[in-house]
This record gives sequence, C-alpha cells and structure tokens, in this order.
Amino acid sequence: MELASFKPFFPDQVGKKNSLVLQEISNNKGVFSGLIGLCTVGALQEKLILPHEKVLQARFSSIADAFLKSGVINKPVLLSYPEHPAVGSLVQDWSRVHECSHAFHENDTSYKYWVIDDSDKVAELINVFREVPLCYIADGHHRMGAIRHLYESNLVPNAQMLSALFSFKHLRINPYHRLVVLRQPAADVLAKLATHLEPLAKQKSVGELATHTLAIQHRQQITHFRWRSAALSSYASDALDAQLFDEIILRTIFQIDDASASDRVRYFPDDQSVAMAEELSSREDTMGFYLPAVELPQFMNSCEQGIMMPPKSTYFEPRLMSGHLYHKFVNDAQD
Repeated sequence: MELASFKPFFPDQVGKKNSLVLQEISNNKGVFSGLIGLCTVGALQEKLILPHEKVLQARFSSIADAFLKSGVINKPVLLSYPEHPAVGSLVQDWSRVHECSHAFHENDTSYKYWVIDDSDKVAELINVFREVPLCYIADGHHRMGAIRHLYESNLVPNAQMLSALFSFKHLRINPYHRLVVLRQPAADVLAKLATHLEPLAKQKSVGELATHTLAIQHRQQITHFRWRSAALSSYASDALDAQLFDEIILRTIFQIDDASASDRVRYFPDDQSVAMAEELSSREDTMGFYLPAVELPQFMNSCEQGIMMPPKSTYFEPRLMSGHLYHKFVNDAQD
C-alpha cells in the first residue's frame, strides 16, 4: 500500500513541511487512533484499496466540482487495514515524546492530532505501509470517487485522496436500522413476514443481535426473529443481513425495489436506535427493523469478492470530522 506525506493545513496553522498526521479520537466507546496521509488513485485502480458500496455519479460529480473549485479536501476518506504491529509501535513512540499539536472537542468526542514532520520517521512509516497488502474503504466512497473522477478526467493529474488509515483493531462496525412507512395494515405485513421469519423464544437486546436474526418493532411491541431455512436456501451461508432485508422484505413484501431512492425507508445508526424506537411507538403507519452488525470477515469478504453491499449496511466508528485538517492540492492542469 503506497502512502504519501503532505503539508497538513489546520484552521490555525499553515503546513510548511511534508508530514504524516497521527489522529486520536476518544469518546465513551473507546480510544481510536490512525494515521492520516495521501493515497493514490492508482491504488484504487489496481484494487489495493477495496470499496464495499456503489457510488452514484451525481453525488461524486458534485463533490468533484467542489474539490476542483476550492482546491481543498477537508475530510479524509476512512480506510481500514489488518493490524500491522510496526505501525502501532512507530506512532506510539512519536506520541509518547511529543505533545499533540491540535485538539478539538465536538459533542462528547475529543480529537487530537500529532504532526509527524521528521523526515526519517515519515520515510519509515511509508516503508512499513508498503507491507500492508490491502486497504478497505470504511467510509467516504463518494469522496474517493470524486478524486478518481478528477484524476481519470485529467482535470487534476496529480490528484491524491486525503486518507485516514485505521487498523481493524481501532475500528468498530455498528449496524444501521431501518424504519419503513407502511401502506397496508401492520397485521398483514406481519403475516407476510411469517413466511420468511420464525420467532425466537430468547429475546436479546437489539444491540446484541446475532447474524441472520433481526428484531421488528410496531408501536411499542418488539419481537425477535430468525430467518427460516427456506428463506436462506438460495443464499450463501455468509449472506449479509442487509442483503436479506433488501431482497426479501423490501422488494417482496413492501414492493420497494430501490431503497436508496424511496422516501418510505429511513436509516438510523445504532446510536440513534432510541430515537427510532420513540418515533415508532407513536406512529401506527411505521415498522422498525433492527439488524445485526456486519461482522469483520463478512466485510472483508464482500470487499475482496467485489460484492457491493446494500445502502447503509455498515456504520463505522470512529466518525471523522470535516474542517479539522485540510489537504490543498495543486491543479497542474490549470497552472
């Protein structure tokens, strides 16, 4: 994996030296640390950086236009990679003997940054990352698509993507849940669901759902289910629950072929499940579906097999913020 240094611009400081940046994000769910640098479009083209979501041209085109107009990228793409002990050791050594240079606090989360500007240390980290065979896009598919578009269109021949690389050890995959607006009585929907689902006697928290189970809420009532073997028979054993939901429940029962284009489907990340439950409890015309989180082997397999996940299949932590750190790229096509 090729990693490049850059001149990091913070709101209160102009970058002067090519550097890498260590980022630490901490909240009540843990402490996450990763390294920020530049990744090339070539790595994406050569499938050294693997996506798991389709990108929509209208979305990445508008982002590309904004990049081209401003010449600035103000939020990294979040990339994940298998743990490499040497990376962790090098960045820990740096943070132990250097004070963080920039800090931000937003809501209940703190963000700290260390600028690694020693040329020998930067070269060492870049060399270590050459030993990382693959990276996986966790968040930022459309930003990555925008940079690829600028590069392949020869609008910015030197285009590189600002990227935050977090090892799997420093990432959490949380689920997205779904709220669907009904167009038929809830009793009719539940009767149709019974063809594909069987109730579970043992109820778990909606945050502890196992693969191929789900919880369904109508008003205040929450019931846990697992997929019937007949429903799973035409799918691989590691089929994603989001795929089962989209193909069986949305398309077959709700007659919604494209969830991303439907105003009847809303998505709630796991940390907003309470808000979803409150809304469901007050409305007769909605039904909520709580899905389990995608497991890491499922995520990796989907990326490596080129299988694009349905919309909102994963919700990765930590969440990166815009405006803390900038990459100003030079547009050689216009200079």
